[in-house]
Amino acid sequence: MSHSTSRRQSALATAVVALFALAGPSLAQTAAPAPAAPAAAPASPAALAAARDVVTGSGLSRSFETYVPQYMDQLKRSILTTRPEIGKELTDVMEALKPEFDSQKDEMIATAARIYALRMSEADLREAAAFFKTPGGQRYVQAQPQVLDDLFGQMQLWTQRLSELMVGRVRAELKKKNVEM
Repeated sequence: MSHSTSRRQSALATAVVALFALAGPSLAQTAAPAPAAPAAAPASPAALAAARDVVTGSGLSRSFETYVPQYMDQLKRSILTTRPEIGKELTDVMEALKPEFDSQKDEMIATAARIYALRMSEADLREAAAFFKTPGGQRYVQAQPQVLDDLFGQMQLWTQRLSELMVGRVRAELKKKNVEM
């Protein structure tokens, strides 16, 4: 995966999270509330295994892969800005710590699996995981980064058009009431 693709995927992931965060209050008013996750009943090991298969099979886990290298690079550049003379030692230390940092991705995969296991039945998780193992499911996962890149670009255009439409329509309706914006 190229560095620019990684940056686009990270930017897209951030934008999607922000979009859902912004849409949350308005969606809550129109959509049925999501069922609350049971606090006392943790998911079964079989449900967690199926959920982990969904997280990895769907390609969701690949979105976590870019963070460690990006943060390591940022940390290294930050330290070298003030201490350029320790470049070799810093590189050696960071290479030695890389496996420890990479293992942090597994923590996020486990967290995502727990969330899925709390929100979906074990049977549904097994069915979803099975789909991602089919040729069509694998093609879906392969196409996902390009689809998300394309969708991100289209969402930017759409939100700009939507904003212009809304402002124009509100302005026109207010003008009918002799109110100027």
